[in-house]
Amino acid sequence: MTGLQFQIKFLQKLQNHIGKDLDIRTIDIQYYMDRGRELYVDEIIQKYRGQEEYRKRLGNLLQTSNITRPVDPNAPEAGIRTNGEIWDISTLNARHIIDEFVSIAGVSERIPVKPVTNNYYNKQSKNPFKRPYNKGIWRMDVGEGRHELIAYTDSGTITNYFLTYIKHPALSGQSGFLDVTDNSIAYTEIPVGFQNEIVDKAVLFALEVFQISGTLRANTAQ
Repeated sequence: MTGLQFQIKFLQKLQNHIGKDLDIRTIDIQYYMDRGRELYVDEIIQKYRGQEEYRKRLGNLLQTSNITRPVDPNAPEAGIRTNGEIWDISTLNARHIIDEFVSIAGVSERIPVKPVTNNYYNKQSKNPFKRPYNKGIWRMDVGEGRHELIAYTDSGTITNYFLTYIKHPALSGQSGFLDVTDNSIAYTEIPVGFQNEIVDKAVLFALEVFQISGTLRANTAQ
């Protein structure tokens, strides 16, 4: 669908719930559609376990990336923790990480990366049966778009960081966003067969806003 087709679908479905003509500003419809895409993606993230039906629903939002180790003077900075390095993933615009591995110099196979919390690190970093080893790396979030990769003492140099992730949907004002006034460009982030699900999310969100604030107005023009 184009942006304008999304707007028409949204108003039609919303009116089915409200039962009267509505006077909604275009900027508000844009906001509801933006939020609808976010809610749609977050719901799929909760359900996604590699299942084909949900992989299809993610469309172009499901991405893979290979980050090559930057060379001096831009090599990863030392991490906060022993054997930690800070890797920048901010350019990926990742909303949720699905899977991650690293390559280590001199090791042929990829090494799995395990995301851990600060609490887990504090409890298990000295546990010889839990801490990072030569077949496993830990990862901790250390700020927006920054991952600390924590290796085993003698793991070697991490050369590549491979990620499978779901990126943020494009929102108003961003490159590739869904402009609800545009009837010339089709929306391509989500396959067309699932785009009505985005509209449904946007409608439900708008109804919640209406119940809380009463901001949806009836059209009283004669």
